[in-house]
Amino acid sequence: GASEDRADLGLSVVVLRTAVTAQPVFRHAFPTRPEELRIARDAARNWLEQQGVRGQRAHDVVLALGEACANAVEHAYRGGTGEVEVEIAGTAADLLLSVRDRGHWRVPAAGGDRGRGTSIMQALASELRVDTTEGGTPVTIRFREPEAVTA
Repeated sequence: GASEDRADLGLSVVVLRTAVTAQPVFRHAFPTRPEELRIARDAARNWLEQQGVRGQRAHDVVLALGEACANAVEHAYRGGTGEVEVEIAGTAADLLLSVRDRGHWRVPAAGGDRGRGTSIMQALASELRVDTTEGGTPVTIRFREPEAVTA
């Protein structure tokens, strides 16, 4: 009968799992003390090395990170203390660096030997975005390798 027919039906379950390799992300938060800047740069440099990012590319990322972090340490909290959050994600060919403080934006003074950090970051990066918000200043810097030119 019907119960015998059901017993003869084979049930196959196929489970397909795909391996999703999450890209590593560097995260580092530190208090706004000048002595923390070297630690942040060293930690980022070590992480980049582990990801295979070396040479001029690593130098550029660490230099831009240092400028963005120094700006946050010096200006964001107007003599008070706060925290700076750093994140680096992506691949060697397309890295995205984010530096964020929760302080207040201060317009750079004109002239003198100060206020060149933004120009340095702009020169090193493919893209630079500085957002000034009531809740802090996120700086986003993209380092993208130029597309290969085919002849």
